[in-house]
Amino acid sequence: MKHLKLNECNSTQEEIKRHVDVYQLVSTEKQLLGRGRGENSWSHEEGSLAFSFSSPVHPHLTWQSLEVAVSLAKTIEELWGIKIGLKWPNDLYNHDKKCGGILLKLEQPHMFIGVGINLQPSTHWGSVFDKKKSLNQNWAHDLAYQFALNYLESFPSPLKKIEEAWTQRCVHLNKMVTIQDGEEIHSGLFNGLGVNGEAIVGGKSIYNGTLRWT
Repeated sequence: MKHLKLNECNSTQEEIKRHVDVYQLVSTEKQLLGRGRGENSWSHEEGSLAFSFSSPVHPHLTWQSLEVAVSLAKTIEELWGIKIGLKWPNDLYNHDKKCGGILLKLEQPHMFIGVGINLQPSTHWGSVFDKKKSLNQNWAHDLAYQFALNYLESFPSPLKKIEEAWTQRCVHLNKMVTIQDGEEIHSGLFNGLGVNGEAIVGGKSIYNGTLRWT
């Protein structure tokens, strides 16, 4: 796998699309114009890592972000022994704080997968590590490379396997949640994932929105 490592760039998503004929993975220590879900931006903290890679499109498209989240959580656990929790549909949590997010962009024949992850403790966000560590460039970029290898090696995973692994790491399973999608607000007990990877809240299927729980 050809890996382009950058000290700084505007967006790893832009870079992977620009270089997709040569590189399958692009990572950077400083992303200036990172994107989140919808119109949200991704605030890049010191000690963060952002990366994007090109993947085949999953045969069950709605499960792909869940598969990415599971594979990333497993990779962090394998490399550093830290168990990462997952929030529907595509956020990573540690100690009840968001420490990473995933963004998928479909442009046939590629699925461009972007990840932003806070490795170091910061004022506003959660992080993978509880205490500040001395990170050299290669040590941080290794996470992106190992994750991409792990993900593509098992792609596509059986849906039942994805569901079980995701559910084991869900930070709000069987808790009261609220999902807001524009003007629509749904509240109830989070029961798990539906057949298409959607959220089941109070027995009802919810496909989009921002989830919060108490």
